[in-house]
Amino acid sequence: MNLLTRCLFTLLLFCCLSSPAQVLEMEHVKILVDTIPFKFSGSPAEKNYSRYREIRIGCLNTGKSELIFTGASQSFTNDTTWLKAADNVKFPTSIKPGSFGTIVITYSVASPFQKIKISSNSKKGPQVITLLDTYKEPIEIRRNMADYPGKAKEGDVAVFSSLIYNTGNKKITIDSVSFPDTSLKMRTKFPLVIEPGKNAPLTLAANTKGKMNFYYGGTPLFFYHEEKGYVNFAKQEFSCIIVPAIKLLDKDTFLFGTVKRGTVISHTFHYINKGSFNLETGKNKNECVSYDKPLVKPGESFAVTIKFNTAVADSGKITREFPVLLPPFFYSNSIFMKGEITGPAANKSDFLQADERVIECPTVSNDTAKSIKRKIRIKNNSGLPVMITNVTVEGAYAFSDVKTAVAPGEYFTIKFVYPTKNAGTFDKLILISYNTGDCSYGEFYYQVEVKGNILKP
Repeated sequence: MNLLTRCLFTLLLFCCLSSPAQVLEMEHVKILVDTIPFKFSGSPAEKNYSRYREIRIGCLNTGKSELIFTGASQSFTNDTTWLKAADNVKFPTSIKPGSFGTIVITYSVASPFQKIKISSNSKKGPQVITLLDTYKEPIEIRRNMADYPGKAKEGDVAVFSSLIYNTGNKKITIDSVSFPDTSLKMRTKFPLVIEPGKNAPLTLAANTKGKMNFYYGGTPLFFYHEEKGYVNFAKQEFSCIIVPAIKLLDKDTFLFGTVKRGTVISHTFHYINKGSFNLETGKNKNECVSYDKPLVKPGESFAVTIKFNTAVADSGKITREFPVLLPPFFYSNSIFMKGEITGPAANKSDFLQADERVIECPTVSNDTAKSIKRKIRIKNNSGLPVMITNVTVEGAYAFSDVKTAVAPGEYFTIKFVYPTKNAGTFDKLILISYNTGDCSYGEFYYQVEVKGNILKP
């Protein structure tokens, strides 16, 4: 049996010629695919690695009239809709009475489950072929999650490590690798032979110079073959986060000792830009993390001053992290403050106080009112300025129409609007998000409940 024959999945069903009209008889309407090897749709040099399988299905016209095929449509996993055409299906134009024909289906392993509908003038109507691919890769690449997503300074060498497991019952040889990014280099020597049930380490490295933000080393393709088997490949993504190459001249943690609650702590850290990018610190408008210059060129020094208001921090020993954001990088370096805060903890649940925490609306008929409207007055009951950052409620409208910054002791108003088109009772929770500003950090929440009933006309 030659190679082409072994690559095809062909079964023929012989039926008696008994029907007076054209009838399409197909060998299977559900195909469990587990014996067909992969093929390449292009050579590695062309970087076209779409793998597919080819299935040939025998069919027979058991009628006495000519069988004419009119088309093929397709449906994918968990999808009940049909594509108008299936470009991956080939079929004969017609089959004479008593003759055989072949339907050829090719598909990618990216869609292991799909249905093909073959239309013809058969009295049986359209025939549906279900493809279920059960193929499992004989190798599994398990990335070392300790270094993913790892952080590397721009210009450093990022190292990625994995283990390749041979999950099959034959010896596997990894012959070569293809990289989508030329900065990614293989440290493991090939060919690499792995016995059944065993694993082997795999190490790659990438130069991050001139790269920023989330660096994708890419998804290398590892070409391998089983003993006396076909050439195949497996792939694995390798990536890391790139942070600015800055050198901290001080310790990364400022020890502020023991302070009373409400103390505002300030400290300055000093850096040198050791990377190849201009750092645009002027884009950060933040009083709590400030920079001594708006632009830092490669080789220049700069300073970062952080402020921390301990008014709402937890009592006892704490460690506070501060991100140092340096555009054009999206990801940050971090510095820290560490110490102990004395005094009673702030009662965060009492920072805001509504005139009514639960509002009962009178019953209305939806033919007399288009909406229910309420104004809810809320007081800043803390000794700190409060910044209202968001007001949300599901299935209704609620918003602050007065101010976003509220001084201690001041009031602000929330407008609530609920449409009456849907009859029945309603119970809505308005969620108010806020922070205490002034470098105290932390996002807090306050809820107000609105209830009511809408009658049908």
